[in-house]
Amino acid sequence: MDLNTVDDQRIPAEQCSFHGQTIVVDVEDIDRHSEDFQGREWLERMTAESTQVGWGLHWHPDPNKYSDNPVVLMSFACGDTVLALRTHRSQKFLPASVSQALLSTRLKKICAGDQGTFMLKMYRSFDFKPVSLIDVEHLAKQKTIAETNLPSLACQFGFPWVVPSHIWDSDWTTWSLTQMQIQAATEKCNLCHSLFEKIKSFKIRSELELAAGWSEQGMKIKDGWYWCTICESGPMTSANAVELHLAGQKHRKKQEHWSTFGTNGESAPGQPELLADLLAQRIVAVPGSNEYRCECCNAGPFNSIKVIEKHVASKKHQRLVAQESGPLSVVFENEQWNLPEYVTLDVQGAAPILLCTLCGSKSSAMSQMYMHLGGDKHAKKCKHAGFEEIIFSKDKQRLNLQLLDSWCFATVLKNRKEQFNWSLPMEKTSRMSTPSLTCFPQKATLHRK
Repeated sequence: MDLNTVDDQRIPAEQCSFHGQTIVVDVEDIDRHSEDFQGREWLERMTAESTQVGWGLHWHPDPNKYSDNPVVLMSFACGDTVLALRTHRSQKFLPASVSQALLSTRLKKICAGDQGTFMLKMYRSFDFKPVSLIDVEHLAKQKTIAETNLPSLACQFGFPWVVPSHIWDSDWTTWSLTQMQIQAATEKCNLCHSLFEKIKSFKIRSELELAAGWSEQGMKIKDGWYWCTICESGPMTSANAVELHLAGQKHRKKQEHWSTFGTNGESAPGQPELLADLLAQRIVAVPGSNEYRCECCNAGPFNSIKVIEKHVASKKHQRLVAQESGPLSVVFENEQWNLPEYVTLDVQGAAPILLCTLCGSKSSAMSQMYMHLGGDKHAKKCKHAGFEEIIFSKDKQRLNLQLLDSWCFATVLKNRKEQFNWSLPMEKTSRMSTPSLTCFPQKATLHRK
């Protein structure tokens, strides 16, 4: 459909950001002696009183580098007025009031696009170059904003952008412009003016500050950007983005659970009994945050009471708490059969601790030692020292040899030699024939089935 022949095609008014007066003037129809035209007094007042106006140029796209299409539309925007000057028939003529505005060093012309291209087009079309041009896209780059094209900046700072991209390729030299063309030129020019103040006041990463009430809603500054600790969301590059996030349904729902806690791991008012129960279940606060974790299961972080209560009620948590009930020496005695021989119980300190002599890692709970033995750091130590690598089965809460997938038994159990004289076949992990592990008090041998 030809956009230049359909006058009733337009952008819905409720989707536009500009709702003021648009003045369209054909420069060729201006009297060359009086140079009077509608919008002249407004432009002269802006030149004398204002410090900045939105400014835009448009020309028919050049098909190649040898083509040089002249400027066919020039727009000025400030407040509730946009002045659009059609120059497709006037050749190099411009009214004096327009030239004064373009050559004024006091009046900043806010545009979107390469300043060098704009100045070259102006020189070839009207034999002079405008001064005091400011490109909002270049300004956004200086402020370290990630997306700097005009539509992205509009969305980031809360301005609607509904101008279809194909409108710029339509014919702007027709006798009369369509409503959509006028709206497109108006929206772009007004957006440049509106964005300038937003981007100019945008704080660079080192200047970010938390507004009043943001900290209580979980916001913090991390690596120079805004982050939400409740939703673990970020980075957010502007205050407007933070406001939109805080107003979102997802954040509000999570904040209802998070508000049960205090700050920095302290208990919230009215919850001392609940917190005491959690401490008895090995639930501890994460230092420097509003989250909790389970020391017994090495699980977390948790950011709501409901999640913690669900974890505490789980079979896995209850089983591990039961296993670790009583002195660590008793727990070690009961679980020693499943530990490698280089894990010992150190009783020289104020409280007994588990010691992995291979890595030097210390643990105050059996579950922590299990996690360590099944970790990557310990696996590297095993490989370097010539020991079999171990994996930890969370479902069975047992250590397995990674190669044979069989339970790991200590090879030296001096106090139980007489009690063990049996073999345990390994679990089959595939349909292929696999070896079994026969465990004796002093050595383990392989048998092929």
